[in-house]
Amino acid sequence: MPQLHKGWIFAFLLVFGILQQYGTFCSIGLTYDSLDYLHAAQDFAQGESMHNKNGSPYIERVPLFPILLSFLGDSKTLLASWINLLSLLLSLGIFFWLANEHIQSATIRVFFGLSLSFSTPLFLVGNFLWSEALFLAFLSLHFHFYALYLRSEKFLYILGMAGVAFLFCLQRNPGIFFVAGMVLVLLIQDDFIRSLKLSAVYLVIALSGWFWWSYHCYTIGGTDYHPTLRVLFQDVPGNLILHLTALTNWFMPTFFSFTLKILIFSGIALVLWLVWENFKENLVNYQAQFIRGIFFVSLFYLLCMVILERTVLEEVERYEALNYPALMLVAFVGMDLLWRNLGIKSSLRTVLLIGLVLWSLYPVVRSLNNVQLWHNNQCRQVLGIGY
Repeated sequence: MPQLHKGWIFAFLLVFGILQQYGTFCSIGLTYDSLDYLHAAQDFAQGESMHNKNGSPYIERVPLFPILLSFLGDSKTLLASWINLLSLLLSLGIFFWLANEHIQSATIRVFFGLSLSFSTPLFLVGNFLWSEALFLAFLSLHFHFYALYLRSEKFLYILGMAGVAFLFCLQRNPGIFFVAGMVLVLLIQDDFIRSLKLSAVYLVIALSGWFWWSYHCYTIGGTDYHPTLRVLFQDVPGNLILHLTALTNWFMPTFFSFTLKILIFSGIALVLWLVWENFKENLVNYQAQFIRGIFFVSLFYLLCMVILERTVLEEVERYEALNYPALMLVAFVGMDLLWRNLGIKSSLRTVLLIGLVLWSLYPVVRSLNNVQLWHNNQCRQVLGIGY
């Protein structure tokens, strides 16, 4: 299979890195949870129990991120921007490798590269001192080990998945939803007894740290402390609308009505599903397993987030950024199957190419505008109102 040339990969990573660093050139963005991370990190560095900025115990979030920040000394915000950059570059690099494994057309790979290197969701989580960028690096490694396991069926890669899942469950609470989704995937794709053993090993290792931290927090905060357990099914329809809004904003301008975006999004999803059902035999078995697996895990995560307590769109955009690379890979594999089966001289292939070119303009323009906005906002705060 022809590969995405190393020059293209380097160019995509370079463009993303330059834009990411431009957005945080003056300073990385800080929000209320950023301040909690920094305060907890300072407590940990001093050998004290971790607390939020308001003095309350640090028990609603998992501890890995502030612990890592505690080792950065007095340059936490500066070094955190580099951690975000390296985390996102690692994530992109892994997904470019996965694209070379699962997308045959060089043309479709290039458009997939554009979709990641000009990705507003990824720039969003990279421009603030948040835990999502590092989480996404762990999650990408997790999918990388999953792909290697499907190719070789070596137990070592299950251990790799479990070890990385152990880390991302201590990085963000919703990591447990990715673990639960992966357990279901492992249970249904092999011999049941073997799958049960693999899933049990994976589950125990992946969640051991999270359960330890949850028990620790329970002894401090009682039964009401945990954000993933406190309020369930509070507003499922409202949350579903928010998550669908965040997803469709990836592809279409925000001034489109919600109804119009859902109709377009549903139409594209239907076409890709029909393509998958008709042409999935063109993929090697492990490739089809991988695409089905990451799609199911991503969908399972989305559904779990929908049943949690009601939140706001700004928060949901952060949550769904974690799904962006995997769902884009699934979508572009579908486009690749369509491209390969249309025929070189097909007019429909020309229509698809024109559609991809026109669509690519939107994430490029949106990313450039947002990166410039974040750059201006942070420099204005650091250098003064007249910047």
